[in-house]
Amino acid sequence: NLLEPLKDKIAETVNNNTTYDNYECIIYDVNNISHNIKYYSSIYSENNDFTFGYIIVLQDIEYIKQLEIILKRNELLSSIGQMVTGISHELKNPISIIHAAAEAIIFEHKNNKKSLEYNFAEDILKTVNRMNDTIINFLKLAIEQKDINFSPVNLTDVLKDLLKLLKKDMQNKNIGLKFFFESEQAMILGHAPSLTQVFLNIILNAVQAIKENGLITLLLCEQKDEYTITITDNGPGITEEKIKHIFNPFYSTKSDGTGLGLSISNEIIVKHFGRIWATSEQNIGSNFFVAIPKIEVSEQIIKTGGGII
Repeated sequence: NLLEPLKDKIAETVNNNTTYDNYECIIYDVNNISHNIKYYSSIYSENNDFTFGYIIVLQDIEYIKQLEIILKRNELLSSIGQMVTGISHELKNPISIIHAAAEAIIFEHKNNKKSLEYNFAEDILKTVNRMNDTIINFLKLAIEQKDINFSPVNLTDVLKDLLKLLKKDMQNKNIGLKFFFESEQAMILGHAPSLTQVFLNIILNAVQAIKENGLITLLLCEQKDEYTITITDNGPGITEEKIKHIFNPFYSTKSDGTGLGLSISNEIIVKHFGRIWATSEQNIGSNFFVAIPKIEVSEQIIKTGGGII
């Protein structure tokens, strides 16, 4: 069953002596998780006369595919960043003037809050504030974080502190929380506030997706060279077509979203030499994964001038 997508190719190799080189397809393991693989086949024979058998090799290229996606995404971010920096600065001045004018109108009519002028000014102020938040996110996306100094960070502490902050909001929406930390000392080289922003984005997205009476599960696992954080929710899920684009800038599955939260999160994780990806199934829920190298691995990457891309 695992090799069902390759059934015809294997049959052609065995029955027709057809060989394949670098044939790509997707197979599913026993846990129904998809894997991009390359399929190679050749004939094991003597002087092309007598066939002893067939050699079939499967190469898991899932990791390579993820890196290709990250590379394309960051090339796009780089291009957008150059354009956004100039536009954002040009927009901030007129927005500041509109903001000040709206505040002046509100102050002028503070004794008559039912007036059209007061209510229109309030609407203008709310819209301007949202525009300003969007511009700030643009700049976060565009500005290189070269001035951020990385230091030893305990991922377990970052996550525990964040969960304390979100506890009340989740209780108000009757959303349950389960968490397990495989290591109490999950040390990485990084920037704690930036990492908090990443996990906050993911968890808040899950809370908004669930609405209420749901469950969010957070798991921190220790691998050989990295720590993996898995955040799972039992919300409505994301379609297969949409989930391909959720880390792209300006793409949002929410009607009022800017489409920048997960883009910025991806940028932060890449700067930590890590990876971020997601899976989802409609009417079952979504899974977000963040993998960050252990402190020794990060130090070696920095020392050799290497990185994810």
